[in-house]
Amino acid sequence: MGTKPKLKVNWPALPNSVRVEAEKIVTDLLNKTQESELILESILSLGRSREKELADPVADGAVYTPYPVAEQLVNHIDLQAGQSVCDPAMGAGVFLIAAAEKRFHLGQSIESIAKQTAGADIDAVSVEVAKLSMQLWSWLRGTTVVSFDGLVCADPLINPPTDWVESFDVIIGNPPFLGQLKSRTTRHKNRAEQLKQIYGKLATQYVDESALFLLASLNLVTQKGTVCLIVPTSIFGAASARPIREHIDEVMPMSGLWVGGRNVFTEAKVDVLAPILSSQRKTSVHIYFQKPEMSPTEVKRGNNGSWGAILANALGVPSIDAVIDKELQSEATVTADFRDAYYWLSERVEEDGFQTDRKKIGKLATVGLVDPLTFNHGKKEVRFAKKKYLEPVVVIENNPPNNFSGWLKRRRVPKILVATQTKVIECVVDEIGDLIPSTPLIIIEPTDPNKVWHLAAALSSPIGAAWAASEAAGTGLGANTVRLRASQLNLFPLPEIGSEWDTAADLAHSIQIDGGSEKTFRDFGLVINRAYGIEDDGLLQWWINRLP
Repeated sequence: MGTKPKLKVNWPALPNSVRVEAEKIVTDLLNKTQESELILESILSLGRSREKELADPVADGAVYTPYPVAEQLVNHIDLQAGQSVCDPAMGAGVFLIAAAEKRFHLGQSIESIAKQTAGADIDAVSVEVAKLSMQLWSWLRGTTVVSFDGLVCADPLINPPTDWVESFDVIIGNPPFLGQLKSRTTRHKNRAEQLKQIYGKLATQYVDESALFLLASLNLVTQKGTVCLIVPTSIFGAASARPIREHIDEVMPMSGLWVGGRNVFTEAKVDVLAPILSSQRKTSVHIYFQKPEMSPTEVKRGNNGSWGAILANALGVPSIDAVIDKELQSEATVTADFRDAYYWLSERVEEDGFQTDRKKIGKLATVGLVDPLTFNHGKKEVRFAKKKYLEPVVVIENNPPNNFSGWLKRRRVPKILVATQTKVIECVVDEIGDLIPSTPLIIIEPTDPNKVWHLAAALSSPIGAAWAASEAAGTGLGANTVRLRASQLNLFPLPEIGSEWDTAADLAHSIQIDGGSEKTFRDFGLVINRAYGIEDDGLLQWWINRLP
């Protein structure tokens, strides 16, 4: 049995489960009865034990990163011996262990690794677990315990530790995902104001906290260093994060991208990826995948801030080089309704045929009833305002509120209704204005109502699907879906006016009225592609495969 080195840890601050596991690891290290790799697994398990002690780790953004994921990212950034490493949201230190392992096996001494390792976390208990884990690792790989003094309790977004070195060669980690559209993870007003003071207009109201960690990392990394942080896929297409994406592309553009997918974290079911930022201004981005069956690839960089296009290309979205005549905003008004419209309708929706004294004015349209050129009213049961309907209709009293009456008047016009969570652009045409839209449908009112089928044909096209995927890849529930916004559709590209577009408009009308088979959709896709000056069987088949 060896001599027990002294661990510099605040033992009373540790959860009981962590203390028990740590004592067992110490015994194994003293007796040398376990293989090194098994002891390493035990050290890594301390982080999971800490996470289990948290009341709501997802709300805190404190979700444990699987060690194989940390290893992958350390390898993708090509970490070298002698490089300094910092994890600005280290939790229990899994990335720091992976980085230490890599440098150790490259020949760097444990003492030197300790001096070149830094990390921070706002949770003091997690910091103690990280210190304990790193010291146990140093004992495992050496003969004694080495202290890791660069691990501190701090908030690098607001108050970076003053005792850190000026900058690091590598910033790597998994910062908290704290979206601002849910009360569970929203920022306190005081914190939002502090971030605004530090990061100015880049700290937009709805930007996820993880995007701010990418931004802050630019101030922590050396001029020729590397930043690699796991973020939710939505960062790549979210409008709130675009100023940060554009700023990063100007300062330290993406040179690589790790695509993790939806199953990286068992506790937080969210699509994730990790941009790899460096000072190397390459024209292409190396793509790595968490799934072993997907081979690494390389895609071209787009315009500043257009990270969604990089992701879309990585996921196989065809590149398009279409003949563009103008944008949708020149031919139509594109809007989305406000929440009041939902509350007005929720009190005035009934099943068709229900006996009521109120007047029926039209069919209710919801996103669940909209498929590509297909309105499923009476074919598909939907929920609206916590009730189920098969044929929901809108009924009104004799004297509805003035605001509601004004809204109805504006909405009872020829229009196109577009679903917002989709793999292709799904829309239906309302030629006479008897469909009453509910949020979050997008409403497109053509300047010339006679062109409503032309616009619907363009929106429903393979080019439209590829454009949407490139513009907003990852903003939906998964990396292969998009969440459309009215502001995006304003910029939707339209083809040149010509006979092919006329024919496509007629086919779109036929599909919505009579129904569409795969053959009719294929015929429609061929014609509308020609209207854009494209003949691409690969694009057509990609679109066919994505149709619901």
